[in-house]
Amino acid sequence: MQGPETTRPFRRGWVLKDDKLLMFEETRVTVLRAWPDPRAWLRTVGQPWRGCRLGEPILWRIGAATHPRFVQRAMLRARALEGGGDDDDDDTLARLRAGLTLRSQAARAFLALFPESVLARAGALPERHWHLVTLLARVPGAAEFADGNLALAHALASSWAFRPRPDAQPYRSARRVVGLRRSQIAEWLGFQGRPAVVRVLGKVRPGAVSVRRLLHLRQTLGSGPIPKALLHLPSLDRCVLRIVTDPQLFSRVTPRFLEDVSHDPTEAGLERLAYMLDDTLRMAGELEVRLGPMRSVKELRHVHDELAEGLNRSASEELASVVLPPPPVAGTDEIVPLVSAEQILAEGREMHHCVASYIRPVAAGQVYVYRLLAPERATLSLRSDRDGWELAQIKGPANAPVEHETVQQVHAWLARMRQLTSHAGCSHGEWQRDQIRGRL
Repeated sequence: MQGPETTRPFRRGWVLKDDKLLMFEETRVTVLRAWPDPRAWLRTVGQPWRGCRLGEPILWRIGAATHPRFVQRAMLRARALEGGGDDDDDDTLARLRAGLTLRSQAARAFLALFPESVLARAGALPERHWHLVTLLARVPGAAEFADGNLALAHALASSWAFRPRPDAQPYRSARRVVGLRRSQIAEWLGFQGRPAVVRVLGKVRPGAVSVRRLLHLRQTLGSGPIPKALLHLPSLDRCVLRIVTDPQLFSRVTPRFLEDVSHDPTEAGLERLAYMLDDTLRMAGELEVRLGPMRSVKELRHVHDELAEGLNRSASEELASVVLPPPPVAGTDEIVPLVSAEQILAEGREMHHCVASYIRPVAAGQVYVYRLLAPERATLSLRSDRDGWELAQIKGPANAPVEHETVQQVHAWLARMRQLTSHAGCSHGEWQRDQIRGRL
């Protein structure tokens, strides 16, 4: 696609034109061409059109706009963000409703252009939907391959992330290798070319399939004998993968613990217990408590709560005096960054959880902690990732789960505030360099 550059903000809205979905946002336009030749382009303010690879779960975003209550919910969110009340301008609300209705209609018509089987395969993933859609469209035999091993198909759809020398035309290369044995395809993607490795990949649940997790799994599978848990468990969710691919965590659990996790329906698709295990080991280190391997989820929760209570009760002066960097993402009236060790300790005592164990990781620039005041009381942490700061955990009092709407609002805040990060003060790296200079 070509066209003149523009420096003016775009008008928001979605339009379906010539089997293309045009998604207008304030600073960019994303264009998706439908099946059978899916492609994607991006244009930002002041820049020309360019082809793009969408890493987000784009089918979830489009699918959300087809929900029967999409317009009603979006109107409520928009009014809440604007602080609107009964005196809102009727014309403004009418235009907003009309635009949201057009968005819903465009999303519904666009998805209708795809085979249901394609949407089901790609929509089961937590990321890179468009990569798999493109693979299914351009590589004959890819559909049957994905049905047999979705994790391996996902890696093939993003082969440049797995191969030491990415191919200039990855989908042409995929057409060449898709007919090989699965062990050969795995080897082409940098895994060990063994049937056992392919079986392990075939056990990964769709919701746990991501490039990052598969790269960690590849390292684990190639660094020695395959852990027996990966061979014996019937399926592998996010929590099990997080533990098994982390040597420190894996060394502190028994096979029975992993079976307990994999059979717990409340933990399916979550990493909550992996975070709890990590927190428990960190608290044990702070309190100089020796722990044996965790034999069950019940035991982990009991030990975690005991250590959290002990840490909040007996936090040392050394811990309280740790200096923290400035927040990497600006807060709001409802989402308040905890900028001192004393504030984090107070949060842990008030909320009865283990946030005090995060003081040193915060000081190291690995995570940052915020107090959430609305729509409900909670504590959240952000994690530093190669793509920026992302939500790691959000917990209510005594580690209670929060409402789904709360999580959505936190994600919306993070998306809005990322662009302000550069104006919130010096970066973690700059802060750490200043501290080193001060010590010298």
